[in-house]
Amino acid sequence: MTSYEERPTPPVEEQSHGAPEAPATPPIENQTTPPIEDEVSQPMEERVHSTYRYLRVIAVLPAVWLLLAMAVVWVVRGEVFDSISDYYGGPLRDVFVGALMASGICLVAYKGESKLEDYALNFAGINAFFVALVPNSFPDLLDEASAAEDAGEPLAVGSADLLQNLGIAVGTFVVVVGIFIVVDSLFFKWTRFSWAEQGRLANVLIGLSWVAEIVLAGVVLFVVVTTLAGDESTWAFTAVHFGAASLLVLNLAFAAASHAFPGRLRTAADAPADPRKIVAAFRFIVIAMTLGIVAACIAIPADVPYAVIAVEVWEIVLFIIFWILATRSEWRRAGAPA
Repeated sequence: MTSYEERPTPPVEEQSHGAPEAPATPPIENQTTPPIEDEVSQPMEERVHSTYRYLRVIAVLPAVWLLLAMAVVWVVRGEVFDSISDYYGGPLRDVFVGALMASGICLVAYKGESKLEDYALNFAGINAFFVALVPNSFPDLLDEASAAEDAGEPLAVGSADLLQNLGIAVGTFVVVVGIFIVVDSLFFKWTRFSWAEQGRLANVLIGLSWVAEIVLAGVVLFVVVTTLAGDESTWAFTAVHFGAASLLVLNLAFAAASHAFPGRLRTAADAPADPRKIVAAFRFIVIAMTLGIVAACIAIPADVPYAVIAVEVWEIVLFIIFWILATRSEWRRAGAPA
């Protein structure tokens, strides 16, 4: 009999005291562990698609909100103003400003299916801010404040404060737009724009938009400088508002036209065209929007009552219809529920 010290050490597998033997672990090189990016990519893709769908839907909801509020004011109070901007000095100031700014953010954030649509939506979104910040009724508000000051009436906000407030609001917005452009160019991949790759008509529309926006930007900077200096330039306020409002409507029509005439306004690198029936509907909408713009050019100079608000509501409703149809068409192409 051997002593304990002399007893041989049993193998490791014999020290399990009757426990079932664990299955052998395969070598590391035989294991197929999915890469980390595969585990993350699917949820990320779902989040991106979900965000896109919400953005697409939310983009037109502020406009629906504004139109609904105007309809309620008409039914409850019997009031219809000459233009949507006139509601700024009436019962819907908060709705007017909030709806335009919310729509502007969504239009800029949304990536168009073509270069023309992308530029048009970006310009429309920025112009929506200028329409909200420099309303048509602003000169009237200044006149009312000045008259009250001359009469010795106490005012919470005087005419000088109104001018300064406008200069601060518009000036800081211009700075934020500049910061966004710099950040966007540095941290996001820009697709180099080539005039040669676009169709002739698309180049004409984009070029006209660029020229008009540059002129408008010059007037905006003039407004910022003069208002901060306390100078009242009524013509500049009117130019900014009507210029921005006109460019807003035109660029919305350009965005719709990029879907209505894909053969002339898109390239092979853009998203595929919509089905023929949808394209036909888009063309009807664009023609109707164009007729509305032509009617405005005739009726507004002739001082036809309610011509401005009629054209504005006409254009907004048509664009909402276009946006809904384009959303359904794109979701069907992507396999998402319409």
